[in-house]
Amino acid sequence: MRPTQPPPALDVGTWRALAALDPAGVSALARRVAGTRLPPVNTAVVSPAGFVGDTGPRLARVRSRGTRMEVVDRREVLADLGAYGLLDSAGLARLRPYRAVEVDAGAAPGPLLTARLLAQLLVAGVPPLVDHLPVSVERLLGDQLAAVLHELDRPVLSSPVTRTAWSVRARRQALRRLTATGRPVPVGLLVDWTDETGGARSLEEARRQDWPDLVVVLVTGPAGAAAARRAAARGPGSASVVLGEDRAAALAAAVDELRAVPSAPSLATVFAAGLSYGPHHVTDLVLARGYARSPLVGVDVRRSFLVPLDLGVEDAGEEGERPGRALTPGTVLAEPQDLLEVACPPAGAPPARGYAVHDGGVTRVVHAAVGSELETRLAGASRQWRGWAEPGADQDATPGPPGRERGRATYPSYFSRP
Repeated sequence: MRPTQPPPALDVGTWRALAALDPAGVSALARRVAGTRLPPVNTAVVSPAGFVGDTGPRLARVRSRGTRMEVVDRREVLADLGAYGLLDSAGLARLRPYRAVEVDAGAAPGPLLTARLLAQLLVAGVPPLVDHLPVSVERLLGDQLAAVLHELDRPVLSSPVTRTAWSVRARRQALRRLTATGRPVPVGLLVDWTDETGGARSLEEARRQDWPDLVVVLVTGPAGAAAARRAAARGPGSASVVLGEDRAAALAAAVDELRAVPSAPSLATVFAAGLSYGPHHVTDLVLARGYARSPLVGVDVRRSFLVPLDLGVEDAGEEGERPGRALTPGTVLAEPQDLLEVACPPAGAPPARGYAVHDGGVTRVVHAAVGSELETRLAGASRQWRGWAEPGADQDATPGPPGRERGRATYPSYFSRP
């Protein structure tokens, strides 16, 4: 698919022209840049879909060719950006196997096109390695994205874990600032209060979510009503409690509760007691629903924390940012009525399928010291580590109760630990 964005409506000059400015001209340019917003990135063309965490060692680079820009690997042209620096979906697909794209600010005619190219790479989750970021480009991108770009270096790129963590953080900020998918919409968050311990943790994690417009509802049966009401009244923010004779009835009552609130949420998700959620989980789901254009978005959860062993494990399998995946119940975002069908499927029904976002924001929690689930997770693990979070992961975005030690020393196997 070719990009459909129009050429930039406002330019702030070329690098050659900027070099010839007198002090008064530089001041005028600074005022012009301060009032300029980049055109939004078209997520129908450029998005995180197809991101690959573990790539080869190769780096691509941006070069100018006359009035056009290209992304190349030696002499091979991977993406023809044209005169306006626009990336298309075919070019983006060819960049996925590369560890990063080296961007020299001088490869673009001026700061606006440099910033626009960086914006597209950031939205796509492709790490742009920039040796020097001109102040004018920083102003166009904004302080937060400029800071994220300054954090990227070759040591970060050297590990799939740190590269992926950087990419997820960068594209989350870029999607919120530089695309239409970041506009706030109300979301209903249904906390499954199956038991007091798991429900309390899920409620705490619901209150830590950074999506700005959440309506939190605790879903429980008669036996858990008193504890749920106490928890809803104690913490920060408001939360209501709905009851049902069984889980399906309680979830249906919660959806009715969402419809009754002012500015009724058009989207909803469930926090399940057996899962632990990072603070950006809802944000990542809402953003993904915008760029994936899928009625169901969620996570194919591969990471588990085995509480009795203080061990994190990851199942074998393909990472997220893919359509048509089986989604783990308790991670799906959908319209409220569709969510009921996904959260309470008929017995023996296969998992719901939809767009799967990255899987770094949700962890399965296994409490049993013995049993089939613990054995299954150990047997199917392709990687393992001590503590909640894998070393190198984004500690602030990783699930897990506050106060626990995370990401301690790793060993090739659980049985080789001292």
